[in-house]
Amino acid sequence: MIAGGFTEIIHILDQDEEFHINTFETPAERHNEVHDFIKAFINQADLSDTVSIK
Repeated sequence: MIAGGFTEIIHILDQDEEFHINTFETPAERHNEVHDFIKAFINQADLSDTVSIK
């Protein structure tokens, strides 16, 4: 995300031992592009059962 220029920092919140929440901000005009980028990564890495995106 950082190397792709979508954001400058990713915030990580450990909800507990099992769940970790990562958040970041990106310009509104890049929202669809970054959403597609993340979804493609999840699919390529076969993480659909493990990772969710809002």
